[in-house]
Amino acid sequence: MAFGGESEVQLQSRMVAALSRIMARPQHDCVLAVSHGSACQEFLEYVTGGGELPDNGAVLHFGYCDGAFSLLGW
Repeated sequence: MAFGGESEVQLQSRMVAALSRIMARPQHDCVLAVSHGSACQEFLEYVTGGGELPDNGAVLHFGYCDGAFSLLGW
C-alpha cells in the first residue's frame, strides 16, 4: 500500500461482499460482472485458493450456491 491503495486482502473482501450481496438478491440467478484483470485475478484466487492463471481477456464463469462461490470454468 505504498501509494495508499487497497491491499489484496482488502480488495478480495470488498469484492466478495459486494458480489455476495448481488447474488443473494431475488431473481439474480445469472449476473454479468465486469472488472479489470487484477481484480478478477484476486477474486479468482479467493475462490480457488490460487494456482489458476487465466489468459488476458478471459471470461470466467462462477457459480454461487448457499453463500459460496465456485469456479465453473473459463
